[in-house]
Order: sequence, then C-alpha cells, then structure tokens
Amino acid sequence: MPWSSSEGKDWILQRVREIQPSSVLDIGPGSGTYAKLLRPVLDPGVKFHALEIHEPYVERFGLLELYDRVEVADAREAKFPRLDVVILGDVLEHMTLTEAEDVWFKARAAAKLAVFLSIPIVEYPQDASEGNDHEAHVQTWSHPMVMGLLDGIKEFATFGEIGVYRA
Repeated sequence: MPWSSSEGKDWILQRVREIQPSSVLDIGPGSGTYAKLLRPVLDPGVKFHALEIHEPYVERFGLLELYDRVEVADAREAKFPRLDVVILGDVLEHMTLTEAEDVWFKARAAAKLAVFLSIPIVEYPQDASEGNDHEAHVQTWSHPMVMGLLDGIKEFATFGEIGVYRA
C-alpha cells in the first residue's frame, strides 16, 4: 500500500529536525508521507527529492507538488544523488535480502549526514495493491536481522510492528 504505519514516524521526525538537513531523498515515497511530515518542521529552503518506482503514484498523490524533484525509477537500479538525508520508509521489505542490502549500501553512500530506515520487524504479509506489484512484501524482517545485515546503524527504536533505524 502507498501508506505506511504511523509507528516510528515521530522518532524519525525528531531526529531529522535535530539534523536540519538542506536536502532529503525519499526512496519510495508512496503517498508522500515523509514530505508531509518533515516540510513543516524544516527550513523552507530544504530540497526534497523522491525516487518512486510506480509512476501512477506521481499524479495520484501529487508528488510533484510535495517534492522538488521526482524521479520514476527502481531503487535497486537507480543511482542515488548525494544529499544530506536519505529515507528508506517501508521499502526494503519489498526486496530480496541481497537487493535490500545493496540499496542500504547505496543509501549510506549517498547520505552526507544520515540514513533513516522504517521497516516492519514482524511477519507483515502484503500482496500487490492497487495495480502495483511492487507493493508485495518479499521478505520478512526482524530487529536482529536488521542489526545483523545492515551496517552502520547508530540508533534505533522498535514500536510493536515497526523498527526505525538511523545510520
């Protein structure tokens, strides 16, 4: 689904607000949750970029109005621009472990200041939705898996079904 759980969003909001980035890359923005969450608390000059795999979401959710730049591409194949903060909001569970590790590595390399990850850390089945096969969950994650497979995590919190992480 192009929406995500509200669990952990305040945790990410607080930390991004502390950083006060000048640029943000939102991988898999879906309905634009992070632009809506962060724009009100950041400087008006912050540049928001989005990388969305499902082109119909761009028009449906008005992503061109929420983000300064929107690229329709697959995060597994796209080159990420080097920006202050990269957000992987409920994205990695839609990939194999190897693909997720590769995207995490690319996000870490692209982020000047921090990478934020939000991911279900319990069994969280989801099929294709609204004509988007990419909405299906491919991999079930757990907190120990995240900590063991994704390097550089400095801080985290778990909220029932969702884990949030900062590298």
